[in-house]
Amino acid sequence: MITQRGWAVIAAGLATFAVALFTLNLLIFLIAIIVVAVAATEIVTFSLTTWKFQPSWFVPSRIDPRERIGSGGIGIFAITLTHVGPRGFWAEVYDTVPASFDVVDGAPRLQSWWARGASMTLAYAVRPTFRGVYAVGPTIVVAHDPMGLAFRVTVLPTRLTVTVAPPFPTTRVTQLGHRMPNRISGSTLLRRRGFGTEFRSLRPYGPGDDVRSIAWKRSTPEQLIVRESEQESREEFVVVLDAGAAMGSGPAGATAFDHATDAAGLLSSYVAHREDRLGLLVYSDQKVEWIPPGRGARHALTVAHSLTRVHPAPGTFDIGGALRFLATRLRGRAQVLAFTALNTPLTNFPRDHAEFATHGHRLHLFVPRIPGLYPAPTGSLSTAAVDLATRIEEARATVALTTVRRRGVPTFLYDQSGATARLLTVYSRLRAWGVAW
Repeated sequence: MITQRGWAVIAAGLATFAVALFTLNLLIFLIAIIVVAVAATEIVTFSLTTWKFQPSWFVPSRIDPRERIGSGGIGIFAITLTHVGPRGFWAEVYDTVPASFDVVDGAPRLQSWWARGASMTLAYAVRPTFRGVYAVGPTIVVAHDPMGLAFRVTVLPTRLTVTVAPPFPTTRVTQLGHRMPNRISGSTLLRRRGFGTEFRSLRPYGPGDDVRSIAWKRSTPEQLIVRESEQESREEFVVVLDAGAAMGSGPAGATAFDHATDAAGLLSSYVAHREDRLGLLVYSDQKVEWIPPGRGARHALTVAHSLTRVHPAPGTFDIGGALRFLATRLRGRAQVLAFTALNTPLTNFPRDHAEFATHGHRLHLFVPRIPGLYPAPTGSLSTAAVDLATRIEEARATVALTTVRRRGVPTFLYDQSGATARLLTVYSRLRAWGVAW
């Protein structure tokens, strides 16, 4: 294919040729012939040397591909291409990177002369902006002639699917430790010494110890040794995400739904270090995603992948339907932590909640302050319009919050600062006291 520069050179040569014919100037005529001849020779030569330019000319290999990145984290990608075609050429190589990936180091593009048998490596680091499933690649190779008059393009099958998950700061979770608030001592152990099933340590026998815990093989007539086990204190938690359109409120990447998924992701990572069981329900007017309560690192990873895929969709969240769904799926009593904009008719909520509560479940709501999700407006006209919209939205939210609070349902508001700290505080209080406020 001829480049824009190539067409410009050809057009200039033809224009010069026309001027030469009009003025009958032999020198201009010779210049026109030279320009057109050189351009034509360059293009024809390039076309012949890159004949059948195709993916089989290259052997691609991705180096240690990253298939999962935390939102806001760093992903490093590298690909090596070996040229096995018949001859060398001037090349421009670039890896296709999603628009929401900010390149922070290196470059996914490279220009150089590429000799036959030589290898070329692209290495770069990116920081993804939004969670979701993206494609890195394919890799595109463009062959140029030395003068830039023509080019050929081939696309290499190097596509890699990358999952950008909500942030899971496991190092921060570890630093938080195993203690959470307690009304007496200020902290409580999630795991306590007792007669559980998991071995903890050996220690000397003391008054009040059960004789069944004596490790006879380690004991002597002078000193009895007992086995000390972990007494497990497990609870069941379920995170519910409102997938209705109202949860899409807020700036791109920082919507009410994004804050909710970030908080749920951190909670799943936090619970993975504990004995509790965590489930996930994404619901709009019907079930979108359901992961029954489970525990462990593998289960937390399953929740992470689910949080990556889900997004708000057109429709209205049916809170009553979500409660009825959970009532038929949960076997034991559960603490239900629901993120919802409450942008739904609540006429039947008292009846639905009463039926839900008869199963022993407890509901806690996390509600976005939708006006607080947006940055402050600039300009008097914008401020006036936003103030009006804010008053309307807050009046609607006040009515909805009054309805659920009359049922004794704890509600917690969050804004652009996020919901993570609020969710972890509620989780901690439920683990320590059994109630949250």
